[in-house]
Amino acid sequence: VVTRAGQAKALGLSELKGHLGVGAHGDVAIYDIDPAQVDPSKDFKAVEKGFAKTAYTIKDGEIIVKDGLIRATPHGRTYWANPVVDHELDREMLKDVEQYFKKYYSVNLANYPVQKEYLKRGREIQIDARDVK
Repeated sequence: VVTRAGQAKALGLSELKGHLGVGAHGDVAIYDIDPAQVDPSKDFKAVEKGFAKTAYTIKDGEIIVKDGLIRATPHGRTYWANPVVDHELDREMLKDVEQYFKKYYSVNLANYPVQKEYLKRGREIQIDARDVK
């Protein structure tokens, strides 16, 4: 059993991700590899092959992939950060980013924000970063 609990915790998503408890999203990847039959210290090619694709991929309790075939294509979630930062620090950072965009990008910075209406299943992650200097 391998979990994504550490990653979920680091991203502030541990209530919904990284476990199969009540209220969690129910995301599971099942691989066609038998640890009783394969010694990863000796047969790394079998391990690599076993983890190359899932036998089943389950998202929100729905089978998405079965035996390598796509069974469903639901809209996934888009997580986006909305940090609360010191106003002066935010202003200075945006000034630097705007200069960087003008110098290195052919696309205007104003074209990058994605409006909420395009996020079919958006989830905001609020971060209080006011103590960052």
